[in-house]
Amino acid sequence: MKKRCLLITLALGLSLTLALLWILGSLSSSVVAAPSVGYVEAPNSPTAELHVCPAGPPTCDYSFVQTAVDAASPGGVIKVAAGTYTDVSVRPRDDLTTTGVVTQVIYISKTVTIQGGYTTTNWTTPDPDANPTTLDAQGQGRVLYITGEIRPTIEGLRVTGGDATGLGGAPEYDAGGGVYMINTTAVISNIQVFNNTAGART
Repeated sequence: MKKRCLLITLALGLSLTLALLWILGSLSSSVVAAPSVGYVEAPNSPTAELHVCPAGPPTCDYSFVQTAVDAASPGGVIKVAAGTYTDVSVRPRDDLTTTGVVTQVIYISKTVTIQGGYTTTNWTTPDPDANPTTLDAQGQGRVLYITGEIRPTIEGLRVTGGDATGLGGAPEYDAGGGVYMINTTAVISNIQVFNNTAGART
């Protein structure tokens, strides 16, 4: 009698286990399949659109463009109000080598959109001529450093004061004082690039 009870218990246990595995397997398949439909970010997501202005919070989200780029999710939009942005940051180098560091106003390694020409009272319609948005490295490094298999969009900015001296980037040149791009495809429109330095190494 004990033997029969044990077999019935084992049979029921095995059936329940198989049923549970089948259910979990179904759930697991659904979870894995869901991303193939595509992910749409909610339009009111906090990281979908970030605002930058010289005054910083509470007038806008950030006072430094790099901080906004770091905070943005891939696909995010960073709108920059009129003003001159001179802050530079040091980041790990990622071009012909990954050894060492590079210095620049904005380091971009993800797909984001950066748009200038706004005011703190109008984040809807940019006008780069009336509201000049200037990124000025003041000779302390490059202005824009864009790297990786990404597709960022840069619009409505004035790029100046970049200096690639000692930063490499090409086999025999210190490349891209104003804008340096490698292994990437960027959409760049309506920007002014002037008074930047790059050239052959001595």
